[in-house]
Amino acid sequence: MKCKNCGKEHNGKYGSGVFCCQNCARSYATKNINKEKLKEAKCINCGKIIYIKQNASNKTCKCNDCKVNNKFMKCKICGTIYNQRLTHHCTNEFCQKHNLQQINTLIKYFGFNKEKLGTLDVEIEYNRIKSILYDLYWNQKKSFSDIAKIFNYNSNPGNFTKFFRYLNIDRRSFSETSKLAYLQGKQSYKECKNQYLQQWHTTWNGKEVYLRSSYELNYAKKLDEQQIDYEVEKFHIKYWDSQYNNYRCAIPDFYIPSTNTIVEIKSTYTLNVQNMKDRAKEYIKLGYNFKLILDYKEIDINTLENNIKYKFDNITNTFINKSSVKPLLYTGWTYIHNKDGINKKCMKEDLEKYINEGWAKGRIFKNKNMNINHTI
Repeated sequence: MKCKNCGKEHNGKYGSGVFCCQNCARSYATKNINKEKLKEAKCINCGKIIYIKQNASNKTCKCNDCKVNNKFMKCKICGTIYNQRLTHHCTNEFCQKHNLQQINTLIKYFGFNKEKLGTLDVEIEYNRIKSILYDLYWNQKKSFSDIAKIFNYNSNPGNFTKFFRYLNIDRRSFSETSKLAYLQGKQSYKECKNQYLQQWHTTWNGKEVYLRSSYELNYAKKLDEQQIDYEVEKFHIKYWDSQYNNYRCAIPDFYIPSTNTIVEIKSTYTLNVQNMKDRAKEYIKLGYNFKLILDYKEIDINTLENNIKYKFDNITNTFINKSSVKPLLYTGWTYIHNKDGINKKCMKEDLEKYINEGWAKGRIFKNKNMNINHTI
């Protein structure tokens, strides 16, 4: 068989067997068309009458003026003219980092001036909005929810994380956020069940306060008997912790307005000497008077270590540095052990009886790694 277009012999497998290949089939359809003959059409952009080739489509034809203008585009963000055939986007560095959707979000919620969009002043306006949000967040210590209320942002405040990442503003760590919430009174210690007595207490003048230990309850009753006005956990004070080398938030136990006195209630079991000194230093620096009640007795902060040492020397004949190690001694009982290495607790008033029976003060334990017995 011969191809109808090129005249070559072929096996007739392509199509109906008239042409030898696809190229011959297509070229034969336009072979007799006069390519020099033109037809009338309209420019799809401006509607101008133009003449195009006979086999050209009317749906895509453009005049010469529109073909030249089509090469250049105006950036919707900064208004810069760029050649679309050389680059698919604006070459401005600001436009490459930001898109129109993000700018529209700033316009909708944060007061971005819409007239600046499409001009070279768009970057200046962007930096203005960024400085406002930075000042609210870092200088004025506002949270994401506070900023959302200021700008009437009704969506999820958690989206501010995306905004701040887009604006390249650093965000607070979780610990910094928690400390700030305590300092601003937005967060407080919740009621919880533990080994210490915790309960609500009604003061002599009818106020409801929450006390977290029997020591606090005892001191509150004394103030009620004397009809002294007091507040419980009223302040959130930022102080420097020399042990952790970091700022922390202190919540004083009691505050007496009549004498401008902050009162901390502690027991020897829960007291951290160095931490209490750091707190007291900040209280006095802020102009408050300070009082420490330790085991129902008022203790001078300057002689605190001596009082702690004397207390433990008197009972166990062993000095324990309370600022770093919690004591193994509770108020009503102590540890004893026998020759077989058995530990036991006994009341203080029964200590002499057990010693006569061969028991010794302190407790004995074995180090798993070194297999050495230690007595405390």
